[in-house]
Amino acid sequence: MHSNSIRIANQEDLIWVRQIAYATWPICYKEIVSQDQIQFMLNYMYDLDELKQQHERGVIFKLLTDEKTDAGFIAFEKVRREAATALRVHKLYVLPEFHKKKFGRALLEEAINYARENRLAFLELNVNKHNPAVDFYKRIGFQVADTMVLDIGNGYIMDDYIMVMKL
Repeated sequence: MHSNSIRIANQEDLIWVRQIAYATWPICYKEIVSQDQIQFMLNYMYDLDELKQQHERGVIFKLLTDEKTDAGFIAFEKVRREAATALRVHKLYVLPEFHKKKFGRALLEEAINYARENRLAFLELNVNKHNPAVDFYKRIGFQVADTMVLDIGNGYIMDDYIMVMKL
């Protein structure tokens, strides 16, 4: 019988966040963007100093541990959007060998519960338009609210849906 737990990550745990991202991205994004773009994005989005800065400014990182393995994580923070305060989900990744075990849902429920406890109006996140996770988010209750194409440098772009879940 598997037992898993979710904990708030401290700064020392950010190395595990980074390792999960580095193990997940090349597999999850291989059909969506080039390996060069994956490495470029990992190098700047998951640089330990960058993760520490996010943690220090109030981004909440949570790790899901299955037995003794850190299997996935979520990162989110409160943001102001016009007349409402929302919860911005920045990152949500589960190691591929733990897919289909509802770990992603469990992590997202942590964010949803946090948003409800703090009386936030909605959750928002960006997801690549070609990422199969779009369907996962729709099943949970997110809707496509907008699209965004962002030049991230080095000749690469992010071509995303902005998805919203009203609470």
